Amino acid sequence: MLRWNLYWVESEPGENCFVVSRTSRSAAKHDEDTLGLDAGAAKATLIKPIPEEALKSWAVAEKRVERTLDFFSASEGRLGYADDGLLKMLGAEFMQQEGARVTLLDRKKYRTAGFEETYDRSWSPIKTCEDLIARVKLLPKGNWLHRGQRLSTWNLTCAVSRHPYRKRRGKLNRTEYERRLLEEFKRRAVPYLHPSRRPESDWEWLALARHHGLPTRLLDWSRNPLVALYFAVAESIGDDDASITSYLHNQSPVDARKTDPLGINCVELYEPTMISDRLVAQHSVFTAEPDRRGGAKTSEQEGRQLHTWIVSAKAAPSIRQQLAVLGLSRVTLFPDLDSLCADIREIRFNPVPETGAYSLRRRRLGSMAGAMKILGDIVGPTGSSNDSED
Repeated sequence: MLRWNLYWVESEPGENCFVVSRTSRSAAKHDEDTLGLDAGAAKATLIKPIPEEALKSWAVAEKRVERTLDFFSASEGRLGYADDGLLKMLGAEFMQQEGARVTLLDRKKYRTAGFEETYDRSWSPIKTCEDLIARVKLLPKGNWLHRGQRLSTWNLTCAVSRHPYRKRRGKLNRTEYERRLLEEFKRRAVPYLHPSRRPESDWEWLALARHHGLPTRLLDWSRNPLVALYFAVAESIGDDDASITSYLHNQSPVDARKTDPLGINCVELYEPTMISDRLVAQHSVFTAEPDRRGGAKTSEQEGRQLHTWIVSAKAAPSIRQQLAVLGLSRVTLFPDLDSLCADIREIRFNPVPETGAYSLRRRRLGSMAGAMKILGDIVGPTGSSNDSED
Protein backbone atom coordinates (compact mmCIF):
# COMPACT_ATOMS: atom_id res chain seq x y z
CA MET A 1 0.00 0.00 0.00
CA LEU A 2 1.20 3.49 -0.82
CA ARG A 3 2.30 5.53 2.20
CA TRP A 4 0.80 8.82 3.36
CA ASN A 5 2.51 11.95 2.02
CA LEU A 6 2.22 15.66 2.69
CA TYR A 7 1.39 17.74 -0.40
CA TRP A 8 1.23 21.47 -1.07
CA VAL A 9 -1.84 22.08 -3.22
CA GLU A 10 -2.17 25.30 -5.23
CA SER A 11 -5.46 26.33 -6.80
CA GLU A 12 -7.20 29.69 -6.79
CA PRO A 13 -5.16 32.65 -5.50
CA GLY A 14 -5.13 32.49 -1.74
CA GLU A 15 -6.66 29.02 -1.58
CA ASN A 16 -3.38 27.13 -1.33
CA CYS A 17 -3.23 24.47 1.38
CA PHE A 18 -1.59 21.34 2.77
CA VAL A 19 -3.21 18.00 2.01
CA VAL A 20 -2.29 14.53 3.28
CA SER A 21 -2.85 11.89 0.63
CA ARG A 22 -1.23 8.87 -0.99
CA THR A 23 -0.85 10.39 -4.47
CA SER A 24 -0.53 13.87 -5.91
CA ARG A 25 -3.66 13.45 -8.04
CA SER A 26 -5.85 12.41 -5.09
CA ALA A 27 -4.51 15.38 -3.11
CA ALA A 28 -5.40 17.82 -5.90
CA LYS A 29 -8.78 16.18 -6.44
CA HIS A 30 -9.63 16.51 -2.75
CA ASP A 31 -9.14 20.27 -2.94
CA GLU A 32 -11.05 20.52 -6.23
CA ASP A 33 -14.01 18.58 -4.84
CA THR A 34 -14.06 20.53 -1.56
CA LEU A 35 -13.95 23.95 -3.27
CA GLY A 36 -16.10 23.00 -6.25
CA LEU A 37 -13.34 23.57 -8.80
CA ASP A 38 -13.04 22.12 -12.27
CA ALA A 39 -10.95 18.98 -12.71
CA GLY A 40 -7.31 19.93 -13.19
CA ALA A 41 -7.71 23.33 -11.51
CA ALA A 42 -5.49 22.31 -8.57
CA LYS A 43 -1.84 21.29 -8.64
CA ALA A 44 -0.27 19.15 -5.90
CA THR A 45 3.46 19.12 -5.15
CA LEU A 46 5.05 16.51 -2.89
CA ILE A 47 6.68 17.98 0.20
CA LYS A 48 7.67 14.90 2.15
CA PRO A 49 6.51 11.41 3.17
CA ILE A 50 4.97 11.30 6.67
CA PRO A 51 6.95 9.07 9.05
CA GLU A 52 5.12 6.20 10.70
CA GLU A 53 5.95 7.60 14.14
CA ALA A 54 4.20 10.88 13.29
CA LEU A 55 1.16 9.01 11.96
CA LYS A 56 0.86 6.99 15.17
CA SER A 57 1.21 10.09 17.33
CA TRP A 58 -1.36 11.97 15.27
CA ALA A 59 -3.80 9.05 15.42
CA VAL A 60 -3.86 9.57 19.19
CA ALA A 61 -3.70 13.39 19.21
CA GLU A 62 -6.43 13.92 16.60
CA LYS A 63 -9.04 12.52 18.97
CA ARG A 64 -8.69 15.71 21.03
CA VAL A 65 -9.29 17.93 17.99
CA GLU A 66 -12.72 18.62 16.52
CA ARG A 67 -12.39 18.74 12.74
CA THR A 68 -14.72 18.37 9.76
CA LEU A 69 -14.55 15.35 7.48
CA ASP A 70 -12.43 17.17 4.89
CA PHE A 71 -9.42 16.95 7.25
CA PHE A 72 -6.95 14.07 7.31
CA SER A 73 -7.54 11.30 9.85
CA ALA A 74 -4.73 8.85 10.60
CA SER A 75 -6.90 6.63 12.77
CA GLU A 76 -9.62 6.32 10.10
CA GLY A 77 -7.25 6.27 7.11
CA ARG A 78 -9.02 9.23 5.49
CA LEU A 79 -7.16 11.67 3.25
CA GLY A 80 -7.73 15.37 3.78
CA TYR A 81 -6.35 18.74 4.78
CA ALA A 82 -3.42 18.72 7.21
CA ASP A 83 -4.19 20.01 10.70
CA ASP A 84 -1.78 22.49 12.30
CA GLY A 85 -1.07 19.95 15.03
CA LEU A 86 0.17 17.43 12.48
CA LEU A 87 2.22 20.08 10.70
CA LYS A 88 3.89 20.96 14.00
CA MET A 89 4.79 17.29 14.47
CA LEU A 90 6.50 17.48 11.09
CA GLY A 91 8.53 20.51 12.18
CA ALA A 92 6.42 23.39 10.88
CA GLU A 93 6.41 26.89 12.36
CA PHE A 94 3.71 29.50 11.71
CA MET A 95 3.73 33.26 11.29
CA GLN A 96 1.67 36.09 9.81
CA GLN A 97 3.19 38.33 7.13
CA GLU A 98 1.26 41.14 5.44
CA GLY A 99 -1.96 39.54 6.66
CA ALA A 100 -1.13 36.18 5.08
CA ARG A 101 -0.59 32.92 6.89
CA VAL A 102 2.99 31.69 6.32
CA THR A 103 4.14 28.19 7.22
CA LEU A 104 7.86 27.56 7.51
CA LEU A 105 8.68 23.89 6.88
CA ASP A 106 12.09 22.45 6.03
CA ARG A 107 13.43 25.99 5.44
CA LYS A 108 10.77 26.76 2.84
CA LYS A 109 7.89 29.21 3.16
CA TYR A 110 4.32 28.33 2.13
CA ARG A 111 1.87 31.22 1.93
CA THR A 112 -1.89 31.06 2.46
CA ALA A 113 -4.14 34.11 2.32
CA GLY A 114 -5.50 35.35 5.62
CA PHE A 115 -9.20 35.76 6.35
CA GLU A 116 -9.25 39.46 5.49
CA GLU A 117 -7.32 38.99 2.25
CA THR A 118 -9.64 36.19 1.18
CA TYR A 119 -12.98 37.85 1.92
CA ASP A 120 -12.16 41.57 1.61
CA ARG A 121 -10.14 42.41 -1.48
CA SER A 122 -9.84 46.07 -0.41
CA TRP A 123 -8.17 45.06 2.86
CA SER A 124 -4.61 46.14 3.62
CA PRO A 125 -2.46 46.02 6.78
CA ILE A 126 -1.49 49.08 8.80
CA LYS A 127 1.79 50.49 7.50
CA THR A 128 1.90 54.00 8.98
CA CYS A 129 0.64 55.95 11.98
CA GLU A 130 -1.78 57.68 9.63
CA ASP A 131 -3.26 54.32 8.62
CA LEU A 132 -4.14 53.56 12.23
CA ILE A 133 -5.57 57.01 12.98
CA ALA A 134 -7.75 56.83 9.84
CA ARG A 135 -9.26 53.54 11.00
CA VAL A 136 -9.76 54.68 14.57
CA LYS A 137 -11.67 57.70 13.28
CA LEU A 138 -14.14 55.34 11.59
CA LEU A 139 -15.03 53.60 14.85
CA PRO A 140 -18.50 54.29 16.28
CA LYS A 141 -18.70 56.99 18.92
CA GLY A 142 -17.59 55.83 22.35
CA ASN A 143 -14.73 55.60 24.84
CA TRP A 144 -12.53 53.17 22.93
CA LEU A 145 -9.50 51.49 24.45
CA HIS A 146 -6.56 50.24 22.39
CA ARG A 147 -4.06 47.41 22.80
CA GLY A 148 -1.04 46.46 20.68
CA GLN A 149 0.34 42.94 20.52
CA ARG A 150 3.66 41.94 18.98
CA LEU A 151 2.19 38.86 17.30
CA SER A 152 -1.15 38.98 15.50
CA THR A 153 -1.69 35.31 16.38
CA TRP A 154 -1.78 36.01 20.12
CA ASN A 155 -5.13 35.86 21.86
CA LEU A 156 -6.51 38.58 24.12
CA THR A 157 -5.78 36.70 27.33
CA CYS A 158 -4.59 38.02 30.68
CA ALA A 159 -1.10 36.85 31.67
CA VAL A 160 -2.16 34.65 34.56
CA SER A 161 -4.31 32.53 32.22
CA ARG A 162 -1.48 31.85 29.79
CA HIS A 163 0.17 28.46 29.54
CA PRO A 164 3.38 28.97 31.57
CA TYR A 165 1.44 30.11 34.63
CA ARG A 166 -1.21 27.43 34.32
CA LYS A 167 1.62 24.95 34.78
CA ARG A 168 3.28 26.81 37.65
CA ARG A 169 0.20 27.05 39.83
CA GLY A 170 0.07 23.28 40.22
CA LYS A 171 -3.15 22.11 41.87
CA LEU A 172 -4.27 25.61 42.85
CA ASN A 173 -7.18 27.11 40.95
CA ARG A 174 -6.44 30.37 39.18
CA THR A 175 -7.99 32.64 41.81
CA GLU A 176 -6.06 31.07 44.68
CA TYR A 177 -2.85 31.25 42.65
CA GLU A 178 -3.48 34.94 41.94
CA ARG A 179 -4.20 35.64 45.59
CA ARG A 180 -0.91 34.11 46.68
CA LEU A 181 1.06 36.01 44.04
CA LEU A 182 -0.60 39.27 45.08
CA GLU A 183 0.09 38.73 48.78
CA GLU A 184 3.72 37.92 48.03
CA PHE A 185 4.05 41.08 45.93
CA LYS A 186 2.45 43.24 48.62
CA ARG A 187 4.78 41.79 51.24
CA ARG A 188 7.99 42.27 49.29
CA ALA A 189 7.35 45.44 47.24
CA VAL A 190 7.04 47.92 50.13
CA PRO A 191 10.77 48.83 50.33
CA TYR A 192 10.67 49.90 46.67
CA LEU A 193 7.66 52.22 47.00
CA HIS A 194 7.58 55.89 47.90
CA PRO A 195 5.19 56.38 50.86
CA SER A 196 3.09 58.86 48.88
CA ARG A 197 2.53 56.31 46.10
CA ARG A 198 1.78 53.20 48.09
CA PRO A 199 -1.35 51.44 46.74
CA GLU A 200 -4.47 51.71 48.87
CA SER A 201 -6.56 48.87 47.42
CA ASP A 202 -6.05 45.45 45.87
CA TRP A 203 -7.01 46.95 42.49
CA GLU A 204 -4.13 49.43 42.79
CA TRP A 205 -1.74 46.69 43.91
CA LEU A 206 -2.74 44.56 40.91
CA ALA A 207 -2.28 47.46 38.48
CA LEU A 208 1.16 48.24 39.87
CA ALA A 209 2.17 44.57 39.82
CA ARG A 210 0.97 44.12 36.24
CA HIS A 211 2.92 47.13 35.00
CA HIS A 212 6.07 45.59 36.41
CA GLY A 213 5.50 42.16 34.89
CA LEU A 214 3.63 40.12 37.49
CA PRO A 215 1.00 37.83 35.92
CA THR A 216 -2.45 39.01 36.99
CA ARG A 217 -6.03 38.96 35.70
CA LEU A 218 -5.56 42.50 34.38
CA LEU A 219 -5.10 43.12 30.65
CA ASP A 220 -3.35 46.39 29.71
CA TRP A 221 -5.03 48.93 27.41
CA SER A 222 -4.39 52.55 26.51
CA ARG A 223 -6.70 55.41 25.65
CA ASN A 224 -4.12 56.51 23.06
CA PRO A 225 -4.07 54.34 19.91
CA LEU A 226 -0.50 55.40 19.11
CA VAL A 227 0.66 54.02 22.46
CA ALA A 228 -0.89 50.72 21.44
CA LEU A 229 0.90 50.95 18.09
CA TYR A 230 4.20 51.47 19.90
CA PHE A 231 3.78 48.24 21.86
CA ALA A 232 2.79 46.41 18.67
CA VAL A 233 6.03 47.28 16.85
CA ALA A 234 8.57 48.04 19.59
CA GLU A 235 10.15 44.58 19.59
CA SER A 236 9.28 43.50 16.06
CA ILE A 237 12.17 42.14 13.98
CA GLY A 238 10.13 42.27 10.78
CA ASP A 239 9.27 38.60 10.41
CA ASP A 240 5.77 38.46 11.88
CA ASP A 241 2.75 40.77 11.71
CA ALA A 242 1.58 42.53 14.87
CA SER A 243 -1.96 43.59 15.73
CA ILE A 244 -3.96 46.46 17.20
CA THR A 245 -7.25 45.76 18.97
CA SER A 246 -9.73 48.51 19.84
CA TYR A 247 -12.26 47.72 22.54
CA LEU A 248 -15.47 49.43 23.63
CA HIS A 249 -16.53 48.25 27.08
CA ASN A 250 -19.80 50.19 27.02
CA GLN A 251 -20.28 49.79 30.78
CA SER A 252 -19.33 51.92 33.77
CA PRO A 253 -15.92 51.27 35.34
CA VAL A 254 -15.85 49.00 38.36
CA ASP A 255 -16.14 50.62 41.78
CA ALA A 256 -12.79 49.66 43.25
CA ARG A 257 -13.90 50.59 46.76
CA LYS A 258 -16.72 48.06 46.81
CA THR A 259 -15.50 45.22 44.58
CA ASP A 260 -12.94 42.51 45.25
CA PRO A 261 -10.86 42.18 42.05
CA LEU A 262 -10.46 38.45 42.69
CA GLY A 263 -14.20 37.97 43.14
CA ILE A 264 -15.60 39.41 39.89
CA ASN A 265 -17.85 37.27 37.68
CA CYS A 266 -17.65 39.24 34.41
CA VAL A 267 -15.09 41.30 32.50
CA GLU A 268 -14.71 44.61 34.33
CA LEU A 269 -13.16 47.92 33.29
CA TYR A 270 -10.74 49.37 35.83
CA GLU A 271 -9.48 52.96 35.67
CA PRO A 272 -6.44 53.05 37.95
CA THR A 273 -5.33 55.78 40.27
CA MET A 274 -2.15 57.14 38.73
CA ILE A 275 0.26 55.86 41.38
CA SER A 276 2.97 55.15 38.80
CA ASP A 277 4.63 57.36 36.20
CA ARG A 278 4.21 54.54 33.70
CA LEU A 279 0.45 54.51 34.15
CA VAL A 280 0.34 58.23 33.44
CA ALA A 281 2.66 58.13 30.43
CA GLN A 282 0.86 55.21 28.80
CA HIS A 283 -2.69 56.53 29.42
CA SER A 284 -3.33 53.18 31.06
CA VAL A 285 -6.60 51.45 31.77
CA PHE A 286 -7.27 47.78 32.41
CA THR A 287 -9.83 45.11 31.88
CA ALA A 288 -10.07 42.37 34.51
CA GLU A 289 -10.93 38.81 33.51
CA PRO A 290 -12.85 36.54 35.89
CA ASP A 291 -11.66 33.03 36.65
CA ARG A 292 -13.59 30.97 34.09
CA ARG A 293 -12.16 27.64 35.21
CA GLY A 294 -12.30 28.00 38.95
CA GLY A 295 -15.82 26.71 39.38
CA ALA A 296 -17.35 30.17 39.84
CA LYS A 297 -20.21 31.24 37.61
CA THR A 298 -19.36 34.01 35.15
CA SER A 299 -21.61 36.40 33.28
CA GLU A 300 -21.07 38.63 30.27
CA GLN A 301 -21.95 42.28 29.81
CA GLU A 302 -23.82 43.45 26.73
CA GLY A 303 -22.79 46.11 24.27
CA ARG A 304 -19.08 45.38 24.12
CA GLN A 305 -17.31 45.71 20.77
CA LEU A 306 -13.92 44.63 19.40
CA HIS A 307 -12.10 45.65 16.23
CA THR A 308 -8.70 44.17 15.33
CA TRP A 309 -6.28 45.31 12.63
CA ILE A 310 -3.10 43.71 11.34
CA VAL A 311 0.13 45.75 11.48
CA SER A 312 2.58 45.01 8.68
CA ALA A 313 5.76 43.29 9.85
CA LYS A 314 7.78 44.89 7.05
CA ALA A 315 6.59 48.36 8.01
CA ALA A 316 7.52 48.03 11.70
CA PRO A 317 10.90 49.85 11.46
CA SER A 318 9.42 52.86 9.65
CA ILE A 319 6.47 52.96 12.08
CA ARG A 320 8.92 53.07 15.00
CA GLN A 321 10.62 56.06 13.38
CA GLN A 322 7.30 57.83 12.88
CA LEU A 323 6.34 57.21 16.52
CA ALA A 324 9.71 58.53 17.69
CA VAL A 325 9.15 61.78 15.81
CA LEU A 326 5.76 62.03 17.53
CA GLY A 327 7.41 61.62 20.94
CA LEU A 328 6.48 57.99 21.57
CA SER A 329 9.51 55.99 22.64
CA ARG A 330 10.71 53.86 25.50
CA VAL A 331 12.00 56.89 27.40
CA THR A 332 8.63 58.68 27.22
CA LEU A 333 6.47 55.63 27.96
CA PHE A 334 8.75 54.18 30.63
CA PRO A 335 10.03 57.36 32.31
CA ASP A 336 12.91 56.13 34.48
CA LEU A 337 16.70 56.07 34.46
CA ASP A 338 16.88 52.64 32.82
CA SER A 339 14.91 53.92 29.84
CA LEU A 340 16.91 57.14 29.72
CA CYS A 341 20.18 55.21 29.52
CA ALA A 342 18.75 52.89 26.87
CA ASP A 343 17.76 55.98 24.88
CA ILE A 344 21.20 57.54 25.24
CA ARG A 345 22.82 54.32 24.05
CA GLU A 346 21.03 54.76 20.71
CA ILE A 347 22.78 58.08 19.96
CA ARG A 348 25.22 57.92 17.05
CA PHE A 349 27.59 60.72 15.99
CA ASN A 350 28.16 60.59 12.23
CA PRO A 351 30.81 62.78 10.55
CA VAL A 352 29.64 65.00 7.71
CA PRO A 353 32.71 65.41 5.42
CA GLU A 354 31.48 68.52 3.58
CA THR A 355 31.30 70.69 6.70
CA GLY A 356 33.48 68.89 9.18
CA ALA A 357 30.56 69.06 11.63
CA TYR A 358 28.71 66.22 13.27
CA SER A 359 25.05 65.31 12.94
CA LEU A 360 23.25 63.70 15.80
CA ARG A 361 21.08 60.78 14.78
CA ARG A 362 18.82 58.85 17.13
CA ARG A 363 16.39 56.04 16.61
CA ARG A 364 14.14 57.30 19.34
CA LEU A 365 13.41 61.01 19.61
CA GLY A 366 11.91 62.30 22.85
CA SER A 367 9.65 65.00 21.42
CA MET A 368 8.48 66.69 18.25
CA ALA A 369 10.55 69.77 19.16
CA GLY A 370 13.67 67.65 19.48
CA ALA A 371 12.92 65.95 16.18
CA MET A 372 12.45 69.25 14.35
CA LYS A 373 15.66 70.65 15.82
CA ILE A 374 17.67 67.68 14.61
CA LEU A 375 16.00 67.75 11.20
CA GLY A 376 16.80 71.46 10.92
CA ASP A 377 20.43 70.85 11.81
CA ILE A 378 20.73 68.15 9.15
CA VAL A 379 18.70 69.73 6.33
CA GLY A 380 19.92 73.29 6.64
CA PRO A 381 18.50 76.36 4.86
CA THR A 382 18.55 74.87 1.35
CA GLY A 383 15.94 72.22 2.16
CA SER A 384 18.18 69.33 1.07
CA SER A 385 20.10 66.97 3.32
CA ASN A 386 23.82 66.37 2.94
CA ASP A 387 23.49 63.22 5.02
CA SER A 388 22.63 59.81 3.60
CA GLU A 389 21.88 56.36 4.89
CA ASP A 390 24.46 53.72 4.13
